[in-house]
Amino acid sequence: KAIRRQRQMCIRDSLYPARVYQSLQERGLIHDTPEEKRHAMSLFAHWRPPGHLPISEDYRLTMVRQQAMAWLLRRYFDGLIAKEKA
Repeated sequence: KAIRRQRQMCIRDSLYPARVYQSLQERGLIHDTPEEKRHAMSLFAHWRPPGHLPISEDYRLTMVRQQAMAWLLRRYFDGLIAKEKA
């Protein structure tokens, strides 16, 4: 039970950046081009779960998208910080 609960918490925590990214995108604050999104996806295209656990390709692609959105969100906030320092 503890392992299942920990796995669910990790999955839930990994979804937060994607939710924030989507929310900011819906509000028109983030304007990433399709090329930028494809680049972010390519950075994580070879992702596999720890220990190479068997998972469906749909789940793997979902995790790749989540990581790409987190990367784009981090880049967005880094840009805001850089603008403020300048």
